[in-house]
Amino acid sequence: MTFEIPIMDVIFSAFTFLFPFWPLLVIAPIRGRDNLIIKMLVIWAFVGIVRLVLVFSPLPMMDFLIPEPWNTILFISVGIVLIVVWVVRKVSR
Repeated sequence: MTFEIPIMDVIFSAFTFLFPFWPLLVIAPIRGRDNLIIKMLVIWAFVGIVRLVLVFSPLPMMDFLIPEPWNTILFISVGIVLIVVWVVRKVSR
């Protein structure tokens, strides 16, 4: 008797649970003060990859913190703001 769990089901389940916590993950680097925007962008990019994988997921999106479609709209908006702040800081130096 074998118990096989498809790896994609595990990945989709974990990512479906992880994505709604993106606001908490993105603001987590605020504790440290060194390269704050870069750290926030890296975490945002990782969560962006998670969201991209979820496009192909057969599972429904969990929306217990922010309801969809606002969750995705806010996620993209935060990314745009972070990129703009990073570019402005680079240009000003």
